[in-house]
Amino acid sequence: EIVKRALGEDRLVLSRDRRLCRRKALADRHLLIESQRLDGQLLQVLQFLEAPLPARLARSRCVRCNGELAPLERAAARGRVPSYVWRTQQRFKECAGCRRVYWSGTHQQRMLQRLRRFASAAGANLQSPRC
Repeated sequence: EIVKRALGEDRLVLSRDRRLCRRKALADRHLLIESQRLDGQLLQVLQFLEAPLPARLARSRCVRCNGELAPLERAAARGRVPSYVWRTQQRFKECAGCRRVYWSGTHQQRMLQRLRRFASAAGANLQSPRC
């Protein structure tokens, strides 16, 4: 299923599974992740890409189902996010797949700082995104 989906959606497979990565169909469509630690895995991916990392990548996909995120009207977020978040945030995004709602919060800021450190270590670049 992973191979079929990767080929059908023109995706690169990131995996620690050596047998999966040896599949002929994935000859140039895979990256065998070597590290067991997240930090090492991120660094390996950034080094493999050898290109600036667009900021939109950090916020273009759902962390739950990998669906694409699209802008969500603020009024439509009411009742779907904590009341404090609705009062303090102006921009929201929604996953087209599972309908999860996203906003720019402190978790995202910490994640982007971490990605910038990895991008810098890998010689890549990550600009600041906007929701």
